Amino acid sequence: MVSLEGEYPVPEDKAVKNLLEEARIFLSSMIYGYGFIYTPSDKTRKIKEVFVLKPAALIKWGDKRLEATDVRQENKRLYAKVLYHLLEFQYLNREAWSSSAIAVSAGMGTGNVFKGSGERRVSFKNAIKDAVRNYLRTRIYNKPREVSGEVIVWNSPEVTVNKGMYVTTVRIKLRIKKVVPYRIF
Repeated sequence: MVSLEGEYPVPEDKAVKNLLEEARIFLSSMIYGYGFIYTPSDKTRKIKEVFVLKPAALIKWGDKRLEATDVRQENKRLYAKVLYHLLEFQYLNREAWSSSAIAVSAGMGTGNVFKGSGERRVSFKNAIKDAVRNYLRTRIYNKPREVSGEVIVWNSPEVTVNKGMYVTTVRIKLRIKKVVPYRIF
């Protein structure tokens, strides 16, 4: 756990709490997914890129089925295994997304380590946006005004630190609900 503010090294109980919060967000994205609205940037029309993610649901903080096990510190690093035991409806939701007819895409996003630990979530959101954008580029030839749909993070996200940046890689499944084209140029 990187800490630029406060205590360093981070006390183990605080580091485990931070780890469980990150796990809660990542696991929620893998169980429930997100709704999204994406507006691609367009310099000619002077439109800025907008990407909004809204969680379909979140694992509640303190859920007894989310736990950190095998916790240990070595050389100022925290090692732990995070477990979450799915309920049947959560398992069925993942199973519903497992069809090979649902599109798959991958993306990578970054966030600045020096801006604090919240940047891990920024890099995560940017990775999902990149995956959506990568999927759309190969299927929609004329830039749309807006695209909306649903995504679920399909595999465990990978987060690393490289050259002062959090680098997150995700693999998602997505369903496009609506594509709004520009009516006139």
